[in-house]
Amino acid sequence: MDNSGDIGLNTFRHLYLLGIVRRFKIGCFFVLLLSGCGFNKSGLVDPRLLQPTGWKSNETLLDAPTFDEYSKGVYDEVFSSRIPFVPANATKEVRLASPSELQPLSSCGQAQGIVVLVHGLSDSAFSMRDLAQTLTANCYITRTALLPGHGTRPGDLLNTGLTDWKLTVQYLIDQASREHNNVITVGFSLGALLTLSEAIKPDSPIDAAITISPAFYLTTSPYAEMTRWLQYFKRWLDTEKPDDTYRYEAIPTKAVAETVAAKKRFHQLLTLAGTVNTPWLVIQSADDLVVESSSNQKLFVQHAKHQVSRLITYRSDLNKDNRIDSHATQSKTDDDTSLIELNGWSDEYKISGLTHVAIHQSPNNPHYGVGGDYRNCGIGGPRPRDAVRRCQQAESVWSGPWDGDAPDKGPYGLSTFNPDYDNMSRYILEFLDNALPQKPGLQFVSN
Repeated sequence: MDNSGDIGLNTFRHLYLLGIVRRFKIGCFFVLLLSGCGFNKSGLVDPRLLQPTGWKSNETLLDAPTFDEYSKGVYDEVFSSRIPFVPANATKEVRLASPSELQPLSSCGQAQGIVVLVHGLSDSAFSMRDLAQTLTANCYITRTALLPGHGTRPGDLLNTGLTDWKLTVQYLIDQASREHNNVITVGFSLGALLTLSEAIKPDSPIDAAITISPAFYLTTSPYAEMTRWLQYFKRWLDTEKPDDTYRYEAIPTKAVAETVAAKKRFHQLLTLAGTVNTPWLVIQSADDLVVESSSNQKLFVQHAKHQVSRLITYRSDLNKDNRIDSHATQSKTDDDTSLIELNGWSDEYKISGLTHVAIHQSPNNPHYGVGGDYRNCGIGGPRPRDAVRRCQQAESVWSGPWDGDAPDKGPYGLSTFNPDYDNMSRYILEFLDNALPQKPGLQFVSN
């Protein structure tokens, strides 16, 4: 099976992050490709967002000898080309969307390794903020990437693509390998494709790879494949006004086509490699309407060969008789401890399932978390206007994957954080302790 890569949370939140949700009518997909499909309009987009102005000198940015100089160069790129979501917060937005490095406390002594974190399509470095903070609190140096074309304006994705993304990821990995014996990658969705593609190369310096909501197999591959040809006569799949500070809403057809190319490249490299000998951790959700979690699991079982490799799948139906226990854990089979299932349902946080973008976000995230300033109600997506309005106006809502009703039949939003984040972080730290045995294990520190 060949599928596309990640599109992000927009255009139904971008063909609902890589395609059409399973219940979305195929006929409407073709109408969307040609003209739109009657989505709730979030407003007229600022025309400047659709004009490519930045990221014209990515190779120059990659000439920087240190990460500090690289990140400063990218910050300047974002500062000069970004259209702020809230003009009064422009400087803060640039800082959070741009790459950053976090150093562990001096009490850690020697850092356990350098972690390179790579976001998904239409996203920004902010997406990887929580994991970076958690890993740094547990004695890792963390470096978040910003893929070319991102963080500024959607129009910049018209002039960037797989070649730029690949070179950036390679640059950051090679740079880290010159500075520390232990190099770890964390990739979300499209970022998972890019980082694991590097990890499976015979001469890879990557010592451990973590892939979150990986876009290995997706629910709407045949339609996303069409963008390879569609891009030549339809420039934009979506030109909606953004409703999220750190993600694009508008998305050019070329960006999806380039993600399809990233997906093909990954499968070609995996076929050549045959196995993934690097310690590999996959974290995904069975309630993700974007990825085919069962196909991802088959790929993992077939190719993951290192003894510490693990696959974690969140399921909302794991513990139906005891919803209160949000940390329910079990092995997929009695004799295979590499396959772990965790409960994706939380009564406490009113989460009925984890979406594609929720897994790696903490409840404490100031934007996507439980007390954050953003709620995804589906504006710009194929939801009834009344459902959007009720979600926006309610004091609190259940949130989940939108392939059904809210458990209480009330207002319903898209889940944007993981109530089990701390428990998941412990699994990540345990995995890294086992993957890097020369470094002593440390007590988990929550961010």
